Parts: sequence; C-alpha cells; structure tokens
Amino acid sequence: MNENQHWESYWTRGALTSFQSSFQGNYEGTLRALWEQFFRSLPEGARILDIGTGNGAIAIIANEISLSEHKNLDIHAADKAAIDPQNSMDISGLHLDRIHFHPQTPTEFTALESNSFGAISGQYALEYADVPSAITEIDRLLIQGGIICFVLHHIDSIILKKARNDVKLNSILFDETDIFSKARSLIAYLGNTTSPKKLQALSRDP
Repeated sequence: MNENQHWESYWTRGALTSFQSSFQGNYEGTLRALWEQFFRSLPEGARILDIGTGNGAIAIIANEISLSEHKNLDIHAADKAAIDPQNSMDISGLHLDRIHFHPQTPTEFTALESNSFGAISGQYALEYADVPSAITEIDRLLIQGGIICFVLHHIDSIILKKARNDVKLNSILFDETDIFSKARSLIAYLGNTTSPKKLQALSRDP
C-alpha cells in the first residue's frame, strides 16, 4: 500500500482529524485557538488555501470563523489523496458545501491559478511534501502581501520521538538480521523440493 492509499483509506472511514481518538470532533485547545486567531486576522472576503487538508479539519475551522464573524471567506482545501469529505463523513452542521475541496492535488503542484490566494494554511502537512518544491508552489499561489501559517511537528515531539524509535527498531529487524535475503533463500530452497526424496530430506533439515 503506497502513502496515498494509506491516507485515502484513513479519510474514507470518516475521520476528521489525523488524531481521531484524541478529539471528540475537531481540534481543540491551543491548536484550535491558534487557527481561530489566524482566520480572524484575515480581511473580509480573503481567499484561503489549506494544504494537506485531509477531510478538511482546518478548513472547517476557517469556515466556522467566516460564518460567525461574517467574513465571507473563500475557502479552498487541497490534498494529495483522493479525499471526498462530503460522502465520507457525517456532515451535519459542518457546512462543507461552502468549502471548495481539491482532491488528488499535491502541494508541490496544485495546478491552481497563480497569485490567487491571500492566505495559505497547513497543519502537519508541509513536512509531508517535498519541502523545496512545495515552498516554490506556495510562493507562486500567494498574492503579494499574502500570509501563511503552518503547524509542523516539533523535532522533539512525541510523534517524532516514536518515529525515530520505530526506525531504529526496524533497522535492527531488517538490516542486522538480513531477514529479506534469508527469506528469499528459504523460499527458493523450499520451491526446489519437487520430489519425494527431496521432501524427505527437507523434513530432516533443521
């Protein structure tokens, strides 16, 4: 399963956030406060693009601020995966029809119009792209004086600490044991046991 299929499988199950078990609904606490403040700071009618949007958690916060503060924000939300929030989630009260979703739209190449967004946002999104290419594309999309806000995994965050530990353990499993090479040899050896005599010899082979 490639990376896209993994996320497509996840989002089609109806999750709103990438930490589904940690929140009742959308993001809460400090994260939510940051995004609310960011979207409140935008001028009325601003055009927004949320990258790596998943099922649109951050775009939904932008939309809630737009509605409550009568900002009439033009909200776009893009993801590399084949997302379809309107059909994969319980959308009651989310007003997803006010958000323009762009599935199969990688941050590195969106094919969206140049100089067309006053603000670009992304939570746990930029670091999953090819960063130099993504920055070039973001620069192309932003109007002069446009602003960006990205939330990234901190180098000492629990997620990255766990990921580093997993990489270390996988290195022991795959590199030091050379398990794939040994498995290939074993499969070839087993595949060679085509006669009763060889099967008998195999049964005695430790």
